[in-house]
Amino acid sequence: MMTKNSKNTVLESLTEQQKNDLNYLLELAEQYEKKDLANAEAIMLFAQEKRPNAPKVKKKLALYQDMKQKKAAALSKKQAKGATIPRAHAQTPEKRKFSFDFKKWLKAPIVYCTLLPWLVFAFYTVFIETPKFESQAQIIVKQPDGASTMDASMALLSGFTGQSTSSDPQLVKAYIHSQDMLNYIESQLKLFEHVSSDDVDVFSRLSSDASREDFVEYYLKMVDIYIDDASSVITVKVKGFDANYTQSLTQVIVERSEWYINSIGHHLANEQLKFVQGEHNLVEQKLSKTQTELLQFQQEHNLIDPLAEGAAMQQIAYGLEGQIAAKEAELKTLLAVMSGNAPQVMATKSALEGLKLQLVAERSRLATTKNNMSVSEILAKFTDLKVNLDLALQAYTASQISLEKSRIEAYRQLKYLIVVEAPTLPEDATYPKEQYNLLLAAVLLLLVFGIGKIIIATIKELG
Repeated sequence: MMTKNSKNTVLESLTEQQKNDLNYLLELAEQYEKKDLANAEAIMLFAQEKRPNAPKVKKKLALYQDMKQKKAAALSKKQAKGATIPRAHAQTPEKRKFSFDFKKWLKAPIVYCTLLPWLVFAFYTVFIETPKFESQAQIIVKQPDGASTMDASMALLSGFTGQSTSSDPQLVKAYIHSQDMLNYIESQLKLFEHVSSDDVDVFSRLSSDASREDFVEYYLKMVDIYIDDASSVITVKVKGFDANYTQSLTQVIVERSEWYINSIGHHLANEQLKFVQGEHNLVEQKLSKTQTELLQFQQEHNLIDPLAEGAAMQQIAYGLEGQIAAKEAELKTLLAVMSGNAPQVMATKSALEGLKLQLVAERSRLATTKNNMSVSEILAKFTDLKVNLDLALQAYTASQISLEKSRIEAYRQLKYLIVVEAPTLPEDATYPKEQYNLLLAAVLLLLVFGIGKIIIATIKELG
């Protein structure tokens, strides 16, 4: 507020014409009434001296008096409530109540049991955790029916019957998660250096002094395998801390899996060929042995074809018997008309005796040989050897056909891997999923806090 000197200064600065102009004084007072009520009142008091009966002046003075009273009453009320601090630092009762409740709330168990852990986790997730990229590939294993080119009996013996490939996806999954695969990846891409790098945050990276078992467990968390039961398509998802490295890692896994499946196919083909070749060798040896036995038998008995020679000897004996019968009939006829000493009768008797002696000799040849074997025994033995040779020859022919077909089959891929989707190059980090993780953490913390409160309340109730 202006002092008395400042009031006089305002009035002294006026000209005589302005001092006598009531309207000017009213306007000047209105200019000061908002910012300096005392100065405005002084101007109106001066105007009242000039014009004591002016209604506008009286009205203004009454207004200023009322304003002074209201201002004084407000100041007295403020002082009565103890408002002695500066206005900028004054607090209403509502603010003091809020401040008190907030401090009390900060000490509540839910804050340091739920909110603070969640804030720490949120800070780590948003600002510290290393982003993870994910590359994906899709593959499928196919197996042709290799038994179609084999003789049925040989396929059954070899155990190769074109069985279903339903277990192949599980086989691929097991190999990808095996230590053999991990060893190969380590030799190609130095996976251990990648996952234990200092560029990775301490909670995500693998310790530099981790054991082999820890490394394998970490690798299993990096590689996820999903199998579609309907189509047998295998989906490989690999996580890493660099997009290009993750794609290379997925590519190495797919290529090594393809090599593994192909090696299984070639191994089965080689085992099949090895088995068939062994069976063929046995059949060939049996055929050779049978041929040798037959040849030795022929050489031993000086026979080219015992069947034909035996038939010829039998035919000779039958012929001699016929001639003897004819001579005996002729002799009986001669004796009927001649004496027993007649020359013709004697000649016929001599011829008959010769035929009988020859028949005995031929029968002796049929009955026994120089090796004390009869012709029938020779024929039976020869027949057995000949049958064995025919059977061995048939088995050899069938084995030769199966062997040739197996040789063709050995150069085919019995199992092969098809890449349905090549390894992808990720552009954006897949993990961490910040919103999902923060929401899940909040739900879990609240759930644990609620369970804890229930347990504590139950204990107090029972106690």
